[in-house]
Amino acid sequence: MGLFEERQASAKKVVALQNEIISLKTQLQAVPDCSACQKEVKALKEMVEILKAQVAKLQEQETPAVQEEKPKRRGRQPAQDKQEDEDDAV
Repeated sequence: MGLFEERQASAKKVVALQNEIISLKTQLQAVPDCSACQKEVKALKEMVEILKAQVAKLQEQETPAVQEEKPKRRGRQPAQDKQEDEDDAV
């Protein structure tokens, strides 16, 4: 699999996990505070933490963008030009 496809698949997983986190957060907010719901709230919070850890792991695994190297200068360098100008002046 090429780097592009790998990064694209990883990005899709990250977005899906982030959407699931948002969904679980809205579910947490919709749950009324009651002692009977505490187990469900705790389970949802644990799921959110697990998903956050998965997102962080995927972001760490994501390959960094390949940076293009600057083209090398061809010809004389400015320092060489300056040295030659000094030699010509002598």
